Amino acid sequence: MSSAFSVIVEDFSSRLESVSEIVVTATNKTALPKLRVASIHAATLLLAATFEEFVREMARESAVHIVRKAKRVSDLPEKLLDTAWKRTLDGIMYKKHAAQSKKESLEISIKLARPKMEALFAFIEGDLNQDIFDNLIHNENNMRANEINSLFKVSGFKNACVEVCKRAELKNFFGAEDEGQTHGALLAALEDFFNRRNEIAHSLNSASSSGPEQIQRDIDLFRAFSRDLGSTINLTFFNGG
Repeated sequence: MSSAFSVIVEDFSSRLESVSEIVVTATNKTALPKLRVASIHAATLLLAATFEEFVREMARESAVHIVRKAKRVSDLPEKLLDTAWKRTLDGIMYKKHAAQSKKESLEISIKLARPKMEALFAFIEGDLNQDIFDNLIHNENNMRANEINSLFKVSGFKNACVEVCKRAELKNFFGAEDEGQTHGALLAALEDFFNRRNEIAHSLNSASSSGPEQIQRDIDLFRAFSRDLGSTINLTFFNGG
């Protein structure tokens, strides 16, 4: 695996260990029940944010690699160009600035937008050394399978979650016999996790809570996913992909 991708995977594994330490509080029988529940809620929300950041980092690095590998704009996936255009414009349109007047706000917007637009124009016209990556990778919703796939389509992956399920870690995690079973189990696990995450986020006082064992299984799921994603990128980018 390239050093950039391996560093991201290793860093994610370290951050998962930090989440595990929060879960330990929930297993302490001497702790107050409210503290144990709060620990599970905190671990769930942190785990979701950590996983989503990891996927974005891997997707962004994939896009950077694709651009570095290309000799000309025509070598790039059309999705990358379309997304670079849309995200750059979105980033400019929705950026708010503190100003004394509307005119001053617009002047600030123009000053900040001009170099980003000039970089984008130059990139599309053939200067692949331009940095157009600031807003390129952005998820609109929770990092379920469709969202993951959408981020990696920028780099030419047709279905990242299907590809990931061809590797060993997730198959072993789910005890699945083939990639089809693994893929189905992954979709269900992601759906279940983010449903629980959203229930907590929408109501921190919710009486519903996962147990420590469930959160630890979530952590193990995301660790397996990260390793298989790293293997998938390695095979795609560095072994003839």
